[in-house]
Amino acid sequence: MFLNFVDNNNFYSSATYSSDTITGKSGCIDSFMAGLIYGIYNHLPFQQLINFAAGAAFQKLFIKGEAMNKTVDEIKSFLQHYH
Repeated sequence: MFLNFVDNNNFYSSATYSSDTITGKSGCIDSFMAGLIYGIYNHLPFQQLINFAAGAAFQKLFIKGEAMNKTVDEIKSFLQHYH
């Protein structure tokens, strides 16, 4: 899973995330959108915004059900330690 975005001739790409197993995919788009909203609201630089949103959506793949149960700090920690 990864995200590419072009804005004003600038190309942004999130990290590439992969896994052999997932728990569920329900709510992943909601988590992605929540990550975008969080990044916009907190004035994150665009690259950090893309990374945060993609990381939130990826983590949701391992949570059963539609609700996300990760905090902002948990998502940030994941982003720092992935790879």
